[in-house]
Amino acid sequence: MNKTQVSFTTDFITAEGLADEALEMSANAGFTHIHWCHHWCDDFIYTEPEIEHIKGSLAKNGLKLSDTHGSHSGSGEKCWYSTNETYRLAGVELVKNRIDFTFKLGGDAVIVHGPTPRQSADGFDAEYKALNNSLDELETYARDRGVKIALENCNSNYENLLLPVILGRPAEYMGFCYDCGHHNQIAPNETPEQRLVRDGLRNELAERLVIVHLQDNDGVHDSHWIPFNGEIDWDDVVGFLKRANYQKPLNQEVSYSSMSKQKALTPEEFVDEAYEAGLKLTQMLINS
Repeated sequence: MNKTQVSFTTDFITAEGLADEALEMSANAGFTHIHWCHHWCDDFIYTEPEIEHIKGSLAKNGLKLSDTHGSHSGSGEKCWYSTNETYRLAGVELVKNRIDFTFKLGGDAVIVHGPTPRQSADGFDAEYKALNNSLDELETYARDRGVKIALENCNSNYENLLLPVILGRPAEYMGFCYDCGHHNQIAPNETPEQRLVRDGLRNELAERLVIVHLQDNDGVHDSHWIPFNGEIDWDDVVGFLKRANYQKPLNQEVSYSSMSKQKALTPEEFVDEAYEAGLKLTQMLINS
């Protein structure tokens, strides 16, 4: 009997190092795949010795790499949508590094963040232009390696960023990373009718879905709890996955430090509970 395929992010305890302990714990719990999430928010560059070590650790634990969380450049000095041209070009090189990492380890996609409308319209427009310049420069590099780039819904910024960027580029290159926890964070003063509109915008990206970040929260905070511990409507999430005909192992992006504040769990108990949640969600999708 084939084992149910389920995926787990590597940074559930720490985002630094080579993830040996995280990989072993994930495999022991039953996970079959991992979403590499180490160094997602710094300027770390993976070298050949590190990639070879991780390849060996994956093989030792019987795990496969599904996809990778690209770096968001915590310093801003290697940010692929920076309006500083030197920083932007450095950010392109950082994304290339994660594309190479993913290609060499057998994954198929790299998720990256885009700009948010947190400042003036002119400021966002300049970052949006820089992002598109970077995507132009990365397309051949990514497609030659069979690795898609997936833009994440970090702020449910569908209308002004996700829809035009993702749908405006070839499906063979550009995809969508759906974080259901981010989508569940209610915007200030958002009405139920406005939420339905936002759900509809999300649904327009179903055909481009290539990576999922499944996590739970209270509708306000980005908690990254194990599914079924918060207020997310999992029937809605599974419905979206069904609409997208999502075939990859369902992946959870959850945090031990955040979850352990909600209830007492050892790290091993945390990973075990996440595995059971992954099995439950997979069965829900199969039965939907």
